[in-house]
Amino acid sequence: MSPINYTPFIQLFNTEFKDTEATIIAESPDEPIYLPVDESNSFNRILYTKDSYTSVLHEISHWCIAGSERRKKIDYGYWYKPGSQTPKEAELYKKFESKTHGIEWIFCIAAGVPFHIIPNNVAAGFEISQDLKEGVYAATLNYLNHGLPANAERFKQRLLKHYQREDLFDISLFKFETL
Repeated sequence: MSPINYTPFIQLFNTEFKDTEATIIAESPDEPIYLPVDESNSFNRILYTKDSYTSVLHEISHWCIAGSERRKKIDYGYWYKPGSQTPKEAELYKKFESKTHGIEWIFCIAAGVPFHIIPNNVAAGFEISQDLKEGVYAATLNYLNHGLPANAERFKQRLLKHYQREDLFDISLFKFETL
């Protein structure tokens, strides 16, 4: 399987949101992170992990969920804890990441690329739990049945139009057993 060209995802996002939301997406030299406007940068920056279309779509998904107050904070004001999590932290992670992965899955189907749930700490070997899969599936169905956040819907429509998939996109494409 040849690598997926994710350059159009970046171009479509930047075209759609650079002027209206003062936000761009670009490659990170290190870890993915969100950086708001500061004295040196006139744009909010979503930074994704190099060579990963899933990172591009996942980081865009985080941005689509974050409200205006969270977008004023580095990494939306969330914490990232490498290594093991307490049960409470794991539950919060599942709740938040289910929504993010749900939007990412919708973007993947809109663009016609494979979707994979990525654990929050690949280096630690975190497995994808049944609970997380169920959470992602439930969040995705909720978005499909009740609507996406406004910017997520805008980006989904951009992807559908660019990849000429408007007539192909349907809730029947989202199957739990594919997670």
